Amino acid sequence: MKYTALLLLGSMALFAACSGGGNDILASADRAAADSAGRRDAAVAARAARGTMERENTLFAIRARETRLRRAGYDAAADVYIAAAESVLVQNNVIVPSQSAMPED
Repeated sequence: MKYTALLLLGSMALFAACSGGGNDILASADRAAADSAGRRDAAVAARAARGTMERENTLFAIRARETRLRRAGYDAAADVYIAAAESVLVQNNVIVPSQSAMPED
């Protein structure tokens, strides 16, 4: 799994570097790759039993991947990745929606 994660991270970084146009612009193929990776990683957490180390480790891995993308300068890819992961995690009741996504009373 680590090899696959590193390969995916490397390919996303390569796509982002080749897309040009600055960090705020993310090519549609890069956006799709980041979205797919976020959804796939979150699905692993959703399938893991509640309260297990497998689920906890997967959630930490998701946040770590987001951080690595940001540290590498790929903020737009990190935004797409974490939004996709959060969407799947909320839909599967793994996490509650973030405060910023909750409507004001």
